[in-house]
Amino acid sequence: MSNYYEEVSKKLSTLIDNNNFDAALKIINEELLAPYIPEKFEKYLRHWNNYIQEHVKMNERKLISWSLERVVNVIKNVADQQSHLVAFDFLRELNARKIIDDISDYLVNIKNSDENKSFLLMILIEQKIDHDFIVYKNGNRFTINPTKFNVQETQTLLKSIENNLESILYHYDPSLFNISLSILNSYYYLKFPGFSLSNFNLNDMTVALILKTYNSMGLNPDPLIINSLIFDHNNVMLILNELNDMI
Repeated sequence: MSNYYEEVSKKLSTLIDNNNFDAALKIINEELLAPYIPEKFEKYLRHWNNYIQEHVKMNERKLISWSLERVVNVIKNVADQQSHLVAFDFLRELNARKIIDDISDYLVNIKNSDENKSFLLMILIEQKIDHDFIVYKNGNRFTINPTKFNVQETQTLLKSIENNLESILYHYDPSLFNISLSILNSYYYLKFPGFSLSNFNLNDMTVALILKTYNSMGLNPDPLIINSLIFDHNNVMLILNELNDMI
């Protein structure tokens, strides 16, 4: 029987690690109703039962303190853009469909930061909001329906650029690599959902990011690093100019 309890413990541990609390509680309750439970195993079950119950209550308190009404009130204060990110983080656990009008107003308001709008758009994509939103971002106006946008495509591109930077910079200078990643992520959020290579290739983007990284540190680029890649100089300058304008 010891093997049985070990298997149940492993299953519970996996469920709890994955925040699958409903399934974990179901197993705990079933085991506690058994005619016989080893004392040590019962203590184990009750420990995790108390943990899950407390965790659920804490999440409920968070959601109560961050109602949709509070989210709307916070994002209407254009003077405090940093708080918008906090509000959007809680919006992930709420139903954005109920405040579509407020979201629509937010996305067309030029006083709201482009990065915040990107974060909001990602939440709308996560929640599969089927609505055509007009967005003013990066000086452009466009329409997007979150259910029809392929976010996986942009994230795959992002990962490809990260891998390219890592293969070139990480062993050469880890701090240089980390700064280049920070610049890339800022660029991604500023450009989203229009983050793409367009008429450029992966090396063009990589070299532009490396040059931007060197410039931000007040250093001269290492020719050995730059010349290790085949790229189009004109394309690199176009991307670099955009990076300088945006970041």
